Amino acid sequence: MAAKDVSSSRAEAVALAVRQVAEHTERKQRGASGPDPSQAAANLAALGIHLQIGARNEAKGNLANVREVLERHYRFKGNFWLDTFHQKMFTTWDCDEPRPWADVDRLAIADVLQGEFGLIQFTPELVEQAVMVLMTRNQRDELKDWLSDLSWDEVPRLDTWLVNAAGAPQDEYHNALGRNFILSMVARGLRPGCKVDTMPVFEGAQGAGKSTLLKTLGGDFYSELTESLDNKDFMVSIQGRWLVEIAELDAFKRSDVTRIKQVLSSQVDRFRPPYGRHAIDAPRRTVFAGTTNESHYLRDATGARRFWPLLVGRIDLVWLEENREQLFAEAAEKLKSGATWWDMPEQAHREQAEARREDDVWEVAIAEYCTARTEVSMSEVLLHALGLEMAKQGRPEQIRAGRSLSAIGFASRQVKRGGKNVRTWVRIEPEEDRPI
Repeated sequence: MAAKDVSSSRAEAVALAVRQVAEHTERKQRGASGPDPSQAAANLAALGIHLQIGARNEAKGNLANVREVLERHYRFKGNFWLDTFHQKMFTTWDCDEPRPWADVDRLAIADVLQGEFGLIQFTPELVEQAVMVLMTRNQRDELKDWLSDLSWDEVPRLDTWLVNAAGAPQDEYHNALGRNFILSMVARGLRPGCKVDTMPVFEGAQGAGKSTLLKTLGGDFYSELTESLDNKDFMVSIQGRWLVEIAELDAFKRSDVTRIKQVLSSQVDRFRPPYGRHAIDAPRRTVFAGTTNESHYLRDATGARRFWPLLVGRIDLVWLEENREQLFAEAAEKLKSGATWWDMPEQAHREQAEARREDDVWEVAIAEYCTARTEVSMSEVLLHALGLEMAKQGRPEQIRAGRSLSAIGFASRQVKRGGKNVRTWVRIEPEEDRPI
Protein backbone atom coordinates (compact mmCIF):
# COMPACT_ATOMS: atom_id res chain seq x y z
CA MET A 1 0.00 0.00 0.00
CA ALA A 2 1.67 3.20 -1.16
CA ALA A 3 1.77 6.06 1.29
CA LYS A 4 -0.24 8.41 -0.91
CA ASP A 5 -3.14 5.94 -1.13
CA VAL A 6 -3.60 5.54 2.62
CA SER A 7 -6.09 8.36 3.18
CA SER A 8 -8.33 7.54 0.22
CA SER A 9 -8.29 3.82 1.05
CA ARG A 10 -9.24 4.55 4.64
CA ALA A 11 -12.25 6.59 3.50
CA GLU A 12 -13.34 3.81 1.14
CA ALA A 13 -13.01 1.25 3.93
CA VAL A 14 -15.12 3.31 6.30
CA ALA A 15 -17.81 3.77 3.68
CA LEU A 16 -17.87 0.06 2.86
CA ALA A 17 -18.04 -1.02 6.50
CA VAL A 18 -20.82 1.45 7.29
CA ARG A 19 -22.75 0.13 4.30
CA GLN A 20 -22.31 -3.46 5.48
CA VAL A 21 -23.58 -2.64 8.96
CA ALA A 22 -26.54 -0.76 7.50
CA GLU A 23 -27.44 -3.67 5.21
CA HIS A 24 -27.42 -6.15 8.07
CA THR A 25 -29.53 -3.84 10.23
CA GLU A 26 -32.01 -3.54 7.39
CA ARG A 27 -32.21 -7.33 7.10
CA LYS A 28 -33.01 -7.57 10.80
CA GLN A 29 -35.71 -4.94 10.50
CA ARG A 30 -37.30 -6.88 7.65
CA GLY A 31 -37.42 -9.91 9.89
CA ALA A 32 -34.65 -11.83 8.18
CA SER A 33 -33.26 -14.54 10.46
CA GLY A 34 -29.61 -15.50 10.74
CA PRO A 35 -28.04 -18.92 11.34
CA ASP A 36 -28.89 -20.86 14.47
CA PRO A 37 -26.21 -19.97 17.08
CA SER A 38 -26.30 -23.56 18.38
CA GLN A 39 -25.28 -24.81 14.91
CA ALA A 40 -22.58 -22.19 14.23
CA ALA A 41 -19.75 -24.14 15.88
CA ALA A 42 -20.77 -27.36 14.13
CA ASN A 43 -20.82 -25.60 10.75
CA LEU A 44 -17.30 -24.30 11.33
CA ALA A 45 -16.09 -27.69 12.57
CA ALA A 46 -17.10 -29.10 9.20
CA LEU A 47 -14.55 -26.69 7.72
CA GLY A 48 -11.85 -27.84 10.13
CA ILE A 49 -12.27 -24.88 12.47
CA HIS A 50 -12.80 -26.19 16.00
CA LEU A 51 -14.02 -23.79 18.67
CA GLN A 52 -14.50 -23.95 22.41
CA ILE A 53 -18.17 -24.74 23.14
CA GLY A 54 -20.24 -23.38 26.01
CA ALA A 55 -23.85 -23.71 27.14
CA ARG A 56 -26.48 -24.67 24.55
CA ASN A 57 -23.69 -25.78 22.18
CA GLU A 58 -22.88 -22.15 21.34
CA ALA A 59 -19.32 -21.05 20.60
CA LYS A 60 -17.78 -19.25 23.55
CA GLY A 61 -17.14 -15.57 23.10
CA ASN A 62 -13.42 -15.44 23.82
CA LEU A 63 -10.24 -14.26 22.15
CA ALA A 64 -9.03 -17.72 21.17
CA ASN A 65 -12.26 -18.54 19.32
CA VAL A 66 -12.41 -15.27 17.42
CA ARG A 67 -8.74 -15.54 16.47
CA GLU A 68 -9.30 -19.13 15.26
CA VAL A 69 -12.10 -18.07 12.91
CA LEU A 70 -10.26 -15.05 11.52
CA GLU A 71 -7.08 -17.05 11.07
CA ARG A 72 -8.54 -20.16 9.45
CA HIS A 73 -11.80 -19.31 7.69
CA TYR A 74 -11.31 -18.75 3.96
CA ARG A 75 -13.20 -15.47 4.12
CA PHE A 76 -10.64 -13.92 6.49
CA LYS A 77 -7.50 -16.07 6.26
CA GLY A 78 -4.33 -14.10 5.47
CA ASN A 79 -6.18 -10.81 5.25
CA PHE A 80 -4.67 -9.04 8.27
CA TRP A 81 -1.05 -7.94 8.69
CA LEU A 82 1.24 -5.29 10.14
CA ASP A 83 3.41 -3.35 7.69
CA THR A 84 6.60 -2.54 9.59
CA PHE A 85 7.60 0.16 7.10
CA HIS A 86 4.35 2.10 7.48
CA GLN A 87 3.95 1.02 11.12
CA LYS A 88 0.27 0.52 10.37
CA MET A 89 -2.14 -2.40 10.25
CA PHE A 90 -3.48 -3.37 6.83
CA THR A 91 -6.27 -5.62 5.61
CA THR A 92 -7.94 -7.06 2.51
CA TRP A 93 -10.80 -8.83 4.28
CA ASP A 94 -13.43 -6.96 2.25
CA CYS A 95 -11.45 -5.73 -0.76
CA ASP A 96 -8.80 -6.77 -3.29
CA GLU A 97 -6.26 -3.99 -2.73
CA PRO A 98 -4.53 -3.56 0.65
CA ARG A 99 -5.85 -0.70 2.77
CA PRO A 100 -5.21 0.51 6.32
CA TRP A 101 -7.26 -1.05 9.09
CA ALA A 102 -10.01 1.34 10.21
CA ASP A 103 -11.85 1.55 13.54
CA VAL A 104 -15.13 0.64 11.88
CA ASP A 105 -13.68 -2.67 10.62
CA ARG A 106 -14.12 -4.28 14.02
CA LEU A 107 -17.82 -3.42 13.90
CA ALA A 108 -18.27 -4.67 10.36
CA ILE A 109 -16.50 -7.97 11.03
CA ALA A 110 -18.43 -8.53 14.27
CA ASP A 111 -21.61 -7.85 12.33
CA VAL A 112 -20.69 -10.54 9.79
CA LEU A 113 -19.70 -13.06 12.45
CA GLN A 114 -22.89 -12.52 14.44
CA GLY A 115 -25.35 -12.03 11.59
CA GLU A 116 -24.06 -14.44 8.95
CA PHE A 117 -22.13 -17.02 11.00
CA GLY A 118 -24.39 -17.09 14.07
CA LEU A 119 -21.47 -16.39 16.42
CA ILE A 120 -23.52 -14.08 18.60
CA GLN A 121 -20.92 -13.76 21.40
CA PHE A 122 -18.17 -12.52 19.08
CA THR A 123 -18.06 -8.83 20.03
CA PRO A 124 -16.28 -5.94 18.25
CA GLU A 125 -13.82 -5.76 21.15
CA LEU A 126 -12.88 -9.42 20.72
CA VAL A 127 -12.55 -8.93 16.97
CA GLU A 128 -10.12 -6.06 17.46
CA GLN A 129 -8.03 -8.04 19.94
CA ALA A 130 -7.90 -11.06 17.64
CA VAL A 131 -6.90 -8.95 14.66
CA MET A 132 -4.06 -7.39 16.65
CA VAL A 133 -2.78 -10.86 17.53
CA LEU A 134 -2.88 -11.90 13.87
CA MET A 135 -1.25 -8.72 12.64
CA THR A 136 1.72 -9.07 14.95
CA ARG A 137 2.16 -12.65 13.74
CA ASN A 138 1.88 -11.65 10.09
CA GLN A 139 4.28 -8.84 9.24
CA ARG A 140 5.22 -7.38 5.89
CA ASP A 141 7.47 -4.55 4.71
CA GLU A 142 6.32 -2.81 1.54
CA LEU A 143 9.53 -0.87 0.96
CA LYS A 144 11.87 -3.79 1.57
CA ASP A 145 9.72 -6.07 -0.60
CA TRP A 146 9.71 -3.51 -3.43
CA LEU A 147 13.47 -2.99 -3.32
CA SER A 148 14.13 -6.72 -3.16
CA ASP A 149 12.08 -7.30 -6.31
CA LEU A 150 14.13 -4.83 -8.40
CA SER A 151 16.62 -6.26 -10.89
CA TRP A 152 19.64 -4.25 -12.05
CA ASP A 153 20.41 -4.20 -15.78
CA GLU A 154 24.14 -3.78 -14.97
CA VAL A 155 24.34 -0.33 -16.57
CA PRO A 156 26.21 2.01 -14.14
CA ARG A 157 24.23 5.13 -13.22
CA LEU A 158 24.97 5.91 -9.57
CA ASP A 159 28.03 8.09 -10.08
CA THR A 160 26.51 10.29 -12.76
CA TRP A 161 22.79 10.43 -12.00
CA LEU A 162 23.04 13.96 -10.59
CA VAL A 163 24.73 15.05 -13.81
CA ASN A 164 21.87 13.64 -15.87
CA ALA A 165 18.93 14.48 -13.59
CA ALA A 166 20.03 17.68 -11.83
CA GLY A 167 22.58 19.28 -14.15
CA ALA A 168 25.38 18.86 -11.61
CA PRO A 169 29.07 19.07 -12.56
CA GLN A 170 30.75 15.74 -13.19
CA ASP A 171 33.53 15.71 -10.63
CA GLU A 172 34.66 13.66 -7.65
CA TYR A 173 32.54 15.56 -5.12
CA HIS A 174 29.24 15.49 -7.02
CA ASN A 175 29.74 11.89 -8.13
CA ALA A 176 30.27 10.85 -4.51
CA LEU A 177 27.29 12.90 -3.33
CA GLY A 178 24.91 11.31 -5.82
CA ARG A 179 26.21 7.80 -5.22
CA ASN A 180 26.14 8.07 -1.42
CA PHE A 181 22.66 9.58 -1.34
CA ILE A 182 21.08 6.72 -3.28
CA LEU A 183 23.10 4.14 -1.36
CA SER A 184 21.94 5.63 1.94
CA MET A 185 18.32 5.47 0.81
CA VAL A 186 18.55 1.82 -0.17
CA ALA A 187 20.52 0.99 2.97
CA ARG A 188 17.73 2.41 5.14
CA GLY A 189 15.21 0.49 3.05
CA LEU A 190 16.94 -2.89 3.32
CA ARG A 191 18.74 -2.45 6.63
CA PRO A 192 16.32 -0.65 8.96
CA GLY A 193 18.05 1.49 11.53
CA CYS A 194 21.46 1.62 9.83
CA LYS A 195 23.41 4.80 10.49
CA VAL A 196 22.68 7.67 8.10
CA ASP A 197 23.52 11.02 9.68
CA THR A 198 24.00 13.06 6.50
CA MET A 199 21.68 14.76 4.03
CA PRO A 200 22.09 16.50 0.68
CA VAL A 201 20.89 20.07 0.30
CA PHE A 202 19.59 20.93 -3.17
CA GLU A 203 20.09 24.62 -3.91
CA GLY A 204 18.48 26.65 -6.65
CA ALA A 205 16.10 29.47 -7.43
CA GLN A 206 12.44 29.14 -6.53
CA GLY A 207 10.70 27.16 -9.25
CA ALA A 208 13.88 25.40 -10.35
CA GLY A 209 12.26 22.03 -9.74
CA LYS A 210 14.17 20.91 -6.65
CA SER A 211 11.11 19.59 -4.82
CA THR A 212 9.73 17.93 -7.94
CA LEU A 213 13.03 16.16 -8.44
CA LEU A 214 12.90 14.73 -4.91
CA LYS A 215 9.24 13.81 -5.27
CA THR A 216 10.02 11.94 -8.49
CA LEU A 217 12.95 10.16 -6.86
CA GLY A 218 11.00 9.08 -3.78
CA GLY A 219 7.81 8.23 -5.65
CA ASP A 220 5.02 6.98 -3.40
CA PHE A 221 7.43 6.93 -0.46
CA TYR A 222 8.20 10.68 -0.62
CA SER A 223 6.82 13.30 1.72
CA GLU A 224 7.48 16.92 2.57
CA LEU A 225 8.11 17.57 6.24
CA THR A 226 5.36 19.69 7.79
CA GLU A 227 6.04 19.10 11.48
CA SER A 228 8.67 20.95 13.48
CA LEU A 229 11.55 18.80 14.67
CA ASP A 230 10.46 19.66 18.21
CA ASN A 231 6.82 18.67 17.69
CA LYS A 232 5.66 15.61 19.63
CA ASP A 233 4.15 14.20 16.42
CA PHE A 234 7.38 14.48 14.41
CA MET A 235 8.37 10.81 14.82
CA VAL A 236 4.88 9.63 13.89
CA SER A 237 4.82 11.89 10.82
CA ILE A 238 7.88 10.28 9.22
CA GLN A 239 6.66 6.68 9.52
CA GLY A 240 5.97 5.17 6.11
CA ARG A 241 8.12 7.90 4.55
CA TRP A 242 11.36 6.88 2.86
CA LEU A 243 12.50 10.24 1.50
CA VAL A 244 11.47 13.33 3.47
CA GLU A 245 12.11 16.79 2.07
CA ILE A 246 12.88 19.65 4.42
CA ALA A 247 11.66 22.42 2.15
CA GLU A 248 13.63 25.66 2.35
CA LEU A 249 15.24 24.14 5.46
CA ASP A 250 12.31 25.59 7.43
CA ALA A 251 12.27 22.86 10.06
CA PHE A 252 15.97 23.41 10.72
CA LYS A 253 15.56 27.15 11.07
CA ARG A 254 12.99 26.57 13.81
CA SER A 255 15.25 24.24 15.80
CA ASP A 256 18.55 24.62 17.58
CA VAL A 257 21.72 23.00 16.28
CA THR A 258 21.78 20.31 18.97
CA ARG A 259 18.28 19.12 18.07
CA ILE A 260 19.15 19.04 14.36
CA LYS A 261 22.15 16.82 15.06
CA GLN A 262 20.03 14.55 17.24
CA VAL A 263 17.41 14.10 14.53
CA LEU A 264 19.93 13.37 11.77
CA SER A 265 22.02 10.97 13.84
CA SER A 266 19.14 9.01 15.39
CA GLN A 267 18.82 5.40 14.25
CA VAL A 268 15.62 4.70 16.18
CA ASP A 269 12.24 6.44 16.20
CA ARG A 270 10.39 6.30 19.52
CA PHE A 271 6.65 6.91 19.24
CA ARG A 272 3.26 5.41 19.98
CA PRO A 273 1.88 3.74 16.85
CA PRO A 274 -1.82 4.12 15.93
CA TYR A 275 -2.46 0.45 16.69
CA GLY A 276 -0.79 0.41 20.13
CA ARG A 277 -1.20 1.75 23.63
CA HIS A 278 2.48 2.07 24.41
CA ALA A 279 5.47 3.72 22.74
CA ILE A 280 7.78 1.53 20.68
CA ASP A 281 11.31 1.86 19.33
CA ALA A 282 11.23 1.42 15.56
CA PRO A 283 14.41 1.27 13.45
CA ARG A 284 14.50 4.40 11.31
CA ARG A 285 13.61 4.01 7.63
CA THR A 286 13.70 7.68 6.62
CA VAL A 287 16.42 9.70 4.92
CA PHE A 288 16.24 13.47 4.68
CA ALA A 289 17.02 15.91 1.88
CA GLY A 290 16.95 19.68 2.13
CA THR A 291 16.01 22.30 -0.43
CA THR A 292 16.79 26.00 -0.31
CA ASN A 293 17.11 29.06 -2.51
CA GLU A 294 19.69 30.58 -0.16
CA SER A 295 23.43 30.48 -0.70
CA HIS A 296 24.53 30.82 2.95
CA TYR A 297 22.64 28.60 5.37
CA LEU A 298 25.17 26.59 7.41
CA ARG A 299 25.26 28.19 10.85
CA ASP A 300 27.28 25.69 12.84
CA ALA A 301 30.69 24.58 11.63
CA THR A 302 30.68 21.47 13.82
CA GLY A 303 27.62 20.09 12.06
CA ALA A 304 28.56 21.03 8.52
CA ARG A 305 29.92 17.57 7.70
CA ARG A 306 26.37 16.27 7.84
CA PHE A 307 25.23 18.46 4.94
CA TRP A 308 26.16 17.86 1.31
CA PRO A 309 25.47 21.04 -0.72
CA LEU A 310 24.50 20.81 -4.38
CA LEU A 311 23.60 23.67 -6.73
CA VAL A 312 21.15 22.26 -9.27
CA GLY A 313 21.26 23.15 -12.93
CA ARG A 314 18.89 21.89 -15.61
CA ILE A 315 16.61 19.26 -14.10
CA ASP A 316 15.57 16.34 -16.31
CA LEU A 317 12.55 14.67 -14.72
CA VAL A 318 11.96 12.41 -17.70
CA TRP A 319 15.41 10.86 -17.32
CA LEU A 320 14.90 10.43 -13.59
CA GLU A 321 11.48 8.84 -13.97
CA GLU A 322 12.86 6.37 -16.51
CA ASN A 323 15.94 5.46 -14.48
CA ARG A 324 14.97 5.76 -10.80
CA GLU A 325 14.25 2.05 -10.30
CA GLN A 326 17.57 1.12 -11.88
CA LEU A 327 19.35 3.55 -9.55
CA PHE A 328 17.91 1.74 -6.55
CA ALA A 329 18.55 -1.68 -8.09
CA GLU A 330 22.20 -0.79 -8.72
CA ALA A 331 22.56 0.52 -5.17
CA ALA A 332 21.12 -2.71 -3.77
CA GLU A 333 23.72 -4.73 -5.70
CA LYS A 334 26.54 -2.41 -4.58
CA LEU A 335 25.47 -2.80 -0.95
CA LYS A 336 25.66 -6.57 -1.28
CA SER A 337 29.28 -6.10 -2.37
CA GLY A 338 30.10 -4.00 0.69
CA ALA A 339 29.64 -0.47 -0.64
CA THR A 340 29.45 2.34 1.95
CA TRP A 341 27.49 5.58 1.81
CA TRP A 342 29.37 8.06 3.99
CA ASP A 343 32.83 8.69 2.51
CA MET A 344 33.19 12.04 0.74
CA PRO A 345 36.24 13.78 -0.79
CA GLU A 346 37.27 15.66 2.36
CA GLN A 347 38.88 18.75 0.87
CA ALA A 348 36.20 19.25 -1.78
CA HIS A 349 33.45 18.80 0.80
CA ARG A 350 35.14 21.24 3.17
CA GLU A 351 35.29 23.86 0.42
CA GLN A 352 31.65 23.32 -0.54
CA ALA A 353 30.49 23.62 3.08
CA GLU A 354 32.67 26.64 3.82
CA ALA A 355 31.17 28.46 0.84
CA ARG A 356 27.69 28.03 2.38
CA ARG A 357 28.54 29.03 5.93
CA GLU A 358 26.91 32.13 7.34
CA ASP A 359 29.46 34.87 8.00
CA ASP A 360 29.90 36.13 11.55
CA VAL A 361 31.90 39.27 12.32
CA TRP A 362 32.84 37.77 15.67
CA GLU A 363 34.84 35.07 13.93
CA VAL A 364 37.39 37.55 12.56
CA ALA A 365 38.02 39.09 15.97
CA ILE A 366 38.24 35.70 17.68
CA ALA A 367 40.59 34.33 14.99
CA GLU A 368 42.94 37.29 15.44
CA TYR A 369 42.98 36.84 19.21
CA CYS A 370 43.65 33.09 18.95
CA THR A 371 46.35 33.28 16.27
CA ALA A 372 49.24 32.41 18.59
CA ARG A 373 47.19 30.48 21.16
CA THR A 374 46.54 26.75 21.49
CA GLU A 375 44.15 26.95 24.44
CA VAL A 376 41.63 29.58 25.55
CA SER A 377 38.66 29.85 27.90
CA MET A 378 35.24 31.07 26.86
CA SER A 379 35.24 33.95 29.33
CA GLU A 380 38.70 34.96 28.11
CA VAL A 381 37.55 35.09 24.48
CA LEU A 382 34.38 37.01 25.28
CA LEU A 383 36.26 39.56 27.38
CA HIS A 384 39.53 40.08 25.52
CA ALA A 385 38.61 39.23 21.93
CA LEU A 386 35.14 40.76 21.89
CA GLY A 387 35.22 43.22 24.80
CA LEU A 388 32.18 41.77 26.55
CA GLU A 389 32.10 42.32 30.30
CA MET A 390 31.09 39.44 32.55
CA ALA A 391 27.54 40.78 32.90
CA LYS A 392 27.08 40.48 29.12
CA GLN A 393 28.50 36.97 28.81
CA GLY A 394 25.17 35.15 28.59
CA ARG A 395 24.30 31.80 27.07
CA PRO A 396 23.54 33.19 23.57
CA GLU A 397 26.91 34.96 23.48
CA GLN A 398 28.71 31.80 24.56
CA ILE A 399 26.98 29.74 21.86
CA ARG A 400 27.82 32.26 19.16
CA ALA A 401 31.46 32.51 20.22
CA GLY A 402 31.64 28.72 20.41
CA ARG A 403 30.59 28.45 16.77
CA SER A 404 33.39 30.81 15.78
CA LEU A 405 35.94 28.88 17.83
CA SER A 406 34.84 25.64 16.17
CA ALA A 407 35.11 27.24 12.75
CA ILE A 408 38.74 28.28 13.30
CA GLY A 409 39.86 24.89 14.58
CA PHE A 410 39.18 24.78 18.31
CA ALA A 411 37.19 22.19 20.24
CA SER A 412 35.66 22.24 23.70
CA ARG A 413 37.39 19.95 26.19
CA GLN A 414 37.14 19.20 29.91
CA VAL A 415 40.49 19.22 31.72
CA LYS A 416 41.71 18.88 35.31
CA ARG A 417 42.91 22.10 36.94
CA GLY A 418 43.69 22.17 40.65
CA GLY A 419 41.79 18.95 41.17
CA LYS A 420 38.69 20.33 39.49
CA ASN A 421 37.14 19.75 36.09
CA VAL A 422 37.38 22.89 33.97
CA ARG A 423 35.87 23.52 30.53
CA THR A 424 38.36 24.96 28.03
CA TRP A 425 38.86 25.30 24.28
CA VAL A 426 41.94 23.76 22.64
CA ARG A 427 43.31 23.92 19.11
CA ILE A 428 42.98 20.58 17.33
CA GLU A 429 44.46 18.96 14.28
CA PRO A 430 42.19 18.56 11.21
CA GLU A 431 42.25 14.77 11.32
CA GLU A 432 41.43 14.74 15.05
CA ASP A 433 38.09 16.48 15.35
CA ARG A 434 38.17 19.49 13.05
CA PRO A 435 34.68 20.37 11.78
CA ILE A 436 34.14 20.73 8.08
